[in-house]
Amino acid sequence: MGDPFVYLAEWQVLLCTSCGYCLRPGRDVWVRHLRQAPHLLRGASLKALVELFASYVLRAAEAEPGQLPTEVISGLRLLNGFQCLTCSAYLTRDYKAMQRHVSKAHQQKPALHEKSPLWREYKLQTFFAENRWVRYFVVSGATGAIDASTKSLDSGEADFFRQLDEDAVTAEEDAKAEANIVHGFDSHRSAVVPWLRRTGIEEHTWGLKKDEMHASFLAPRNADDEPELFLMLEVMDEIFTEAHS
Repeated sequence: MGDPFVYLAEWQVLLCTSCGYCLRPGRDVWVRHLRQAPHLLRGASLKALVELFASYVLRAAEAEPGQLPTEVISGLRLLNGFQCLTCSAYLTRDYKAMQRHVSKAHQQKPALHEKSPLWREYKLQTFFAENRWVRYFVVSGATGAIDASTKSLDSGEADFFRQLDEDAVTAEEDAKAEANIVHGFDSHRSAVVPWLRRTGIEEHTWGLKKDEMHASFLAPRNADDEPELFLMLEVMDEIFTEAHS
């Protein structure tokens, strides 16, 4: 049995041949994957593999390669799918999605496919299995590939990829929440304008949420939001107008 992990230098990806997909860069991703079935690694073996993976130059899942493969990649799961013949860029495994595509993108009735082909069946592959990072490409020559029609994800693998999706969503939400909190002014103009710190603004705003700070001084858009404040603003506006007239 060959090595279950193969570094594909040309594409800068790490392929797990046991699962038929590539792993995203990141020690937490690798550790979680190696601890689950079918690998079930612990201790020194797990640590050694993680260090090996860290030595590879890996492309981020969201980064597009300069050129996609055209020949089947051995060990990478082989999928049945469709390619639009009008634009060729649209690839999908969903027959109904292809029908919707030709209808909306090209204003072609799917029924016309029976007379003149609008799409064609092809063998597809994708480096990453997580929904947000799926990028299909058409390949030829199926020898040595894992055919999804004969081997599907087992429950452990499915849980793994589902967990990756959930982790990505959680990380994105955490990043947004973290960015909404004031942590200091080292990169702000107050670093070169001393009075902003001498007045205590830095200390007062530390840890506050930016959207709450903005809401605290945002003027009401109409009288229904804060009628009393809106009336005060109108009165002040009249006073200033009269004073400068």
